[in-house]
Amino acid sequence: MVTNRVYRVLATNGTEAASVAALTAGQYVILKEDGSKLATADTITDEDFFTIVVKAPNGELVFSSRLRGKDIKQVNNGAYRARVEQVSTVTVAAPTAGQEYNLAIINTSDKEILTMRQNKRSYSVPAVVGETATTLADKFRTKINDDPASVVTASGSGASIILTADSIASTADLIGEYQSQYTFEVFLSEVNNFGYALAFGSVAATTAADPGAGNFDQVRTLEQRGQGYVGVTNRTKWPVEPGLYTTVSGVNYDVIIVEAEREYESNSATFGLVQSPVSVIIPVTSGAGVALLALINKIANA
Repeated sequence: MVTNRVYRVLATNGTEAASVAALTAGQYVILKEDGSKLATADTITDEDFFTIVVKAPNGELVFSSRLRGKDIKQVNNGAYRARVEQVSTVTVAAPTAGQEYNLAIINTSDKEILTMRQNKRSYSVPAVVGETATTLADKFRTKINDDPASVVTASGSGASIILTADSIASTADLIGEYQSQYTFEVFLSEVNNFGYALAFGSVAATTAADPGAGNFDQVRTLEQRGQGYVGVTNRTKWPVEPGLYTTVSGVNYDVIIVEAEREYESNSATFGLVQSPVSVIIPVTSGAGVALLALINKIANA
């Protein structure tokens, strides 16, 4: 059973330096036990230890845990994938004059207080004499786009209302956290004279939301969550400790994950070797990780 998983994030631009002394911001170097750089032509064994070093944007050096070939269980390389926003299409039917029509949009990504809290925006339009599906759809589109709290943008023409989830900018809040991608549910109904909501028109899921992979805000959030392993445990009280980050705003990453098992001698009542999983997570500027991945695979396959 896994009782503890330790991980460290070291982001790099994929450029290898000649030595630790030669490192510039974003570059990496893999060191052998004697402090020299691991080269592609080097002969190594699965008993050899290595350390990955990157230089953070502020000039500080960030070191991985020591890696040994025989301890590495898996190396994954996840390519960057752009985020795709959810799209749903509402088709308005022919309305009846005098009836009220309601379009409700529920922000399903808003779950800050348990699972019961969800931001719901409801837009009501009474159908006037001469109202058509097109004019009713126009009114809904206008109401949605005029709502500053809406998490979607309405477009389309005629009786079709195309709702696209707003993109969340990779901008941190006051404590450095990044919001999740917006997802939503939508309902269109006719409200009868007794106040009951009846099915009206249709709603179709046009494009499913895809969070993507390796987007800056995702990788920075992962890096933030790993700060506790290096002593940064205050993420909520003021003043917030900034931490040391290697990710760079606006950069998209391919992500190399090295899964290893660290063996150590326990000083408790348990005798022998105890295994604790260790993950070294290396985001590399998208498309620039070929050389680094080859070196890591060399260690893992020694």
